[in-house]
Amino acid sequence: MDAGANEPWIHDFSENSPWCWEWWKVDLEFDDLCTTLEAKYNMVPYRIQGDEAFHHDVSDVAYEAKNLDDFPTKLALRLDERLRELHKAWDSTAVKIFCGQKQVFGGDLIRLIAFQHFTSNRSLDSVVLFFHSLLPPPTPATPQLRDPQLPGSPPVEAHHTE
Repeated sequence: MDAGANEPWIHDFSENSPWCWEWWKVDLEFDDLCTTLEAKYNMVPYRIQGDEAFHHDVSDVAYEAKNLDDFPTKLALRLDERLRELHKAWDSTAVKIFCGQKQVFGGDLIRLIAFQHFTSNRSLDSVVLFFHSLLPPPTPATPQLRDPQLPGSPPVEAHHTE
């Protein structure tokens, strides 16, 4: 189970589909886009737990393990358990946010769209897009007086008035 994955990626690859691509030109199958290609070129591992929580899990599993072969098996089961917990917590949080979207987003459509994008695909680029939507809009640069020592600055005499 992948911490970043949502549901399996299933799209219509019919001739008129927006997901159609020229798979035959590169000696692949049409569904390689959402299987082998995605796994190899569109996935990145990232931590599931912080250091302390992971240490607790490893210590607990090492204590419970009967032998060296039992340890990785039990650790894999703990991984699955943690991922289920995270998915359940995320789904519950997302529902609460959607139900209170007026209070959370204050009517900001861009933030709501970024959040919907994030909840639907859980990709790293959607995380960045969502957090970017939380930033205030950029402010124009404040005009600066030119340094009289830099080329192109008015002559020093221009700064003095009598």
